[in-house]
Amino acid sequence: MTINITQREKEVLNLISHEYTTTEIARKLYLSPHTIITHRRNLFVKLDVKNVAGLVRRGFEEGILIPIFKVSPQQMMSA
Repeated sequence: MTINITQREKEVLNLISHEYTTTEIARKLYLSPHTIITHRRNLFVKLDVKNVAGLVRRGFEEGILIPIFKVSPQQMMSA
């Protein structure tokens, strides 16, 4: 299943995954906070999730977000 999201939605999702707030994303992209909320709402529908954690999870699962490094669950438990 191909998920069609816009380039702007990808940018918003990437910034969400880096813990930017709605206001910070709006400032960074020169958009209004309301527009960012709309993009986020569209992402919820397109990725079929109900919260921001789900957005980030699905972003990685679908290859929209690319991990900088990979850590196994065993490595995380021993850290």
